[in-house]
Amino acid sequence: MGTPESCKSEELCTELLQSQTGVTSISTESVTQTLRLRVFGVLHWVVSLGLILATDFLLKKAFAAASIEFPSALFGMFCIFSVLIILDYAVPSAAVAFEKFFEPGIVFIQRWLPLFYVPYLVVLPLSLKEIPASSAIKICLIVVGGWLATLCVTGLTAIGVRKAVKTELLDAEPMEKPSPFSSIEVCAWTGVLLISFAASLVFPIALGTRARTYLPFLLASTVLGYMIGSGLPSSLKKVFHPIIFCAASAELAAIALGFLSKSGLDAVLGVNYS
Repeated sequence: MGTPESCKSEELCTELLQSQTGVTSISTESVTQTLRLRVFGVLHWVVSLGLILATDFLLKKAFAAASIEFPSALFGMFCIFSVLIILDYAVPSAAVAFEKFFEPGIVFIQRWLPLFYVPYLVVLPLSLKEIPASSAIKICLIVVGGWLATLCVTGLTAIGVRKAVKTELLDAEPMEKPSPFSSIEVCAWTGVLLISFAASLVFPIALGTRARTYLPFLLASTVLGYMIGSGLPSSLKKVFHPIIFCAASAELAAIALGFLSKSGLDAVLGVNYS
């Protein structure tokens, strides 16, 4: 039989080992749970975004096969809106579940959607070269006049309807905003920009043609410009929208590449390259 001191020391060692084992098991369970949540979140995002894109693709194919000129995306949005209205009236919980299921895909599209408008703005100088000055002035007058007329008619109609039915203005429901871009994303796209810029200068046909070689650089300049533009202060965004900042940065990057490579802006943006 051991002494009382040895028995106490053995008990303390046993308790210490048990506590360490308990802490280890708790930390392991926490890490496992975190990994499961992340994997589930990624799968949820992939499924929701995939269903949205697949639905859009199938609608386009169906409308093209049926020779329907009506925009398929507009029809799809009308169907989704109708389903949500019906579910919200019949089974509100189902409408909320439907919205929550597709929320990750919608937030992703909302975050990156402005990038799809930028290429048209970047190549706008190429299109303007073919337009005579007189025609350009007429186009500007029509666009600006139509824009002002649309705003006036829409505003007056909304005010008239609101007064006729005596509706009360309610605060809009809070909507989840896309998370801001992290420093890791900015650094990663900056690296892509620098590497692709150097490759475009040194090996202009490394990917077979100039168009393919310039594509990573133009894409990186567009994405990076959008990230920086989205991070501007709110007061500056009012006069310098992120889309405008994005288009300007991509345009300046294309001009710089065309000047340093001595190929010109037209070649960088897709004209007369080989």
